[in-house]
Amino acid sequence: MQAIMKKQLIIAIALCLLPLSSLLAQAVNYKAQSVFLFNFARYAEWPASAPDNEVIRFGIMGKTEVFKELDEVLKVKTINGKKCQVEKITNAASVGYYHIIFVADNESSKLLDLLKALGDKPTLVVTERDNLIRKGAAISFFIADDQKLHFQLNDDALSKAKIQLANSLKSLALADH
Repeated sequence: MQAIMKKQLIIAIALCLLPLSSLLAQAVNYKAQSVFLFNFARYAEWPASAPDNEVIRFGIMGKTEVFKELDEVLKVKTINGKKCQVEKITNAASVGYYHIIFVADNESSKLLDLLKALGDKPTLVVTERDNLIRKGAAISFFIADDQKLHFQLNDDALSKAKIQLANSLKSLALADH
């Protein structure tokens, strides 16, 4: 009887900890996503015609901790001697110029509006939700079976935006999952 109660207690504790472990994993992903975003900018080359190449501008669309994490990273880093800044985007339909735009999961339904507003601007669009490369994003994050953060690339979107990614970065991308 005591052994059964002990097993039930262990199961109950484990079930209580599952949401906590999920939250901790998500917190780690925010930091990982922000580091990925920074490195995407480090290993990307924008066309000479891109506006404001003196400052690397990141736009964050949606409510996400990635904004705070990326802001922390950018306070102490530069990219090829250029300052970086991060801003919140509140309206996909009237977005200004950004080198990289991160679309949080809670705003992924607005991806097509964003892409339409961007037109042919040389902007690297990265999504938190997986498989949005199929809808025109250049990069989509996803959690693989190994429980690690990975990304997929859309070569057509990169070509349309006239953005070149280093082969070393491209080699880290995973194919459709």
